[in-house]
Amino acid sequence: MIELIGVTKAFETDHGRVLAADNVSLKIEKGEIYGIIGFSGAGKSTLVRCINLLERPDSGKVLVGGEDITTLRGRALREKRRKIGMIFQQFNLFATRTVEDNVAFPLRYRKIPKTAIREKVTRLLAIVGLSDKAKSYPSELSGGQKQRVAIARALASDPEILLCDEATSALDPQTTEQILELLKKLNTELGITIVLITHEMQVIKKICHSVTVLENGRVAESGKVYDIFANPKADVTRSFAMTAGGLSVSGEALEKERRLPGKVLKLKFLDDSAGKAIISRLSRDYGIDFNIINGNIETIDGRTLGTLVVRAEGDEDKIEKAINDMSENGVKVGVI
Repeated sequence: MIELIGVTKAFETDHGRVLAADNVSLKIEKGEIYGIIGFSGAGKSTLVRCINLLERPDSGKVLVGGEDITTLRGRALREKRRKIGMIFQQFNLFATRTVEDNVAFPLRYRKIPKTAIREKVTRLLAIVGLSDKAKSYPSELSGGQKQRVAIARALASDPEILLCDEATSALDPQTTEQILELLKKLNTELGITIVLITHEMQVIKKICHSVTVLENGRVAESGKVYDIFANPKADVTRSFAMTAGGLSVSGEALEKERRLPGKVLKLKFLDDSAGKAIISRLSRDYGIDFNIINGNIETIDGRTLGTLVVRAEGDEDKIEKAINDMSENGVKVGVI
């Protein structure tokens, strides 16, 4: 498990002191894929670098496996870092080394026999799907292939934790999907805890179990990814959730519906409620007409979340009763 307790980190700039991490506390369970999301300047990259002490916090604790690594120095810290791999947005490969030499690099100075290194590199390249690129150079690879090499190199030290700092930001959507599937595979098959830094909520929704939303160096909201999408509390979280919600209604269309009789409602159907014919029943029971404006249903971390935007037209008291009925049946209702 990784636990940050009151982590604070500031930098001095030409414009004064910048607080990149402001008393941040969070817990990451062993074997989780944990997302940290925020807009540019939110402090997410600084925070992930505090986990392996590439940035040493000004105050607070960083517990990895129950040990506060901020107390470690020298060899003890180097040994701890070997269990924490890291990949970056720009891949950070050695341009003059082949793919196999890049992957082997972390092993060269650890008194490991050459045959063992060769066998391990071969196995890692097979895991990331690059067995045929061993003799290639980074300049001959696509962006997605370069990131696969970076992942293989990070795995060379048999890490228990993999830190991913904007690992898909430089990739096209299709390649991003492939890299996320690879990370999910590594998490499932190798049991590696993955900490994923991103500014894209779609990435969080795709593979993360839990997420922390950062704003101006502070935790705006934390929780299970499903719960964050189902019921975002902070304004910044709602903003991110809207970008990946799979549901879009133009302002013009919404305003047109608002001018008509009735109320425009946004309904969220959680888990089992997503499969129930609630709208048709309410229409019969309360004599209300529902005009469906838009709708979407998706699976997040194995759970179902349905979203529906409707205009309910009818007697106002009956609409209120219908809203209460939906709430009692597990539907989250908001007037928009």
